[in-house]
Amino acid sequence: MKTTNDISQELNNLPKDIIIKMYLDMSANFDTIRKSHEALQVQNNELIKKVNDLNEKLAILIQNRFGKKTESGINMPGQLTFDVMTGEILNEAESLTESGLPEEPDIEKVVIRRRKKKGKRAANLEGVEVEIVNHECEASVLAERFPEGYHELEDEV
Repeated sequence: MKTTNDISQELNNLPKDIIIKMYLDMSANFDTIRKSHEALQVQNNELIKKVNDLNEKLAILIQNRFGKKTESGINMPGQLTFDVMTGEILNEAESLTESGLPEEPDIEKVVIRRRKKKGKRAANLEGVEVEIVNHECEASVLAERFPEGYHELEDEV
């Protein structure tokens, strides 16, 4: 590893025009780095401003969506009041009718559905003729169509 003393001796041995060229190159590199640093600073400041704006918009949207509703502070006259003298007792709908009480609806006819009686299907099918049709197939045809085997169902389903 070279020490600073070795480096300074090497620089003293170099010709003057090479040292000047090295200095000018370093100066140009420094200017380039400074300009790119300034551009990055400007871009960083713009991005920080955008992030802050987006955070503010998000906070406003969250407040609008989940915050207190606007109607909570509005008191409508006659709504949810308890005034015995005027007859308005916690019911806005009754206070809006002329007589104070809404008209009762007529008695409605209630229809009760009964369950079906058991055995009704069998009673309905008593007079119908039963025709038994057997569909049989030879064992060789079954073995050809179902090479992995087959299962035969019971006769009575």
